[in-house]
Amino acid sequence: EGRDGREYAVVAGDGTLQLPPETLAAFPPGTLFAVEHTDRTVTLRAEVDPTSARAAAPGEPTEA
Repeated sequence: EGRDGREYAVVAGDGTLQLPPETLAAFPPGTLFAVEHTDRTVTLRAEVDPTSARAAAPGEPTEA
């Protein structure tokens, strides 16, 4: 959802997260994310390489 020139992810009633189109294109359905929650900040870190859909090797960077 876009407002004032910014893109936002939207949490649906069932807890699913609707991603902006450009993010969804980079991380297709089924991509696993590690979730970190601190105060009012949530960080999602991809645990799968979105270009090959393979699991990251131990010690391999997983940031998008």
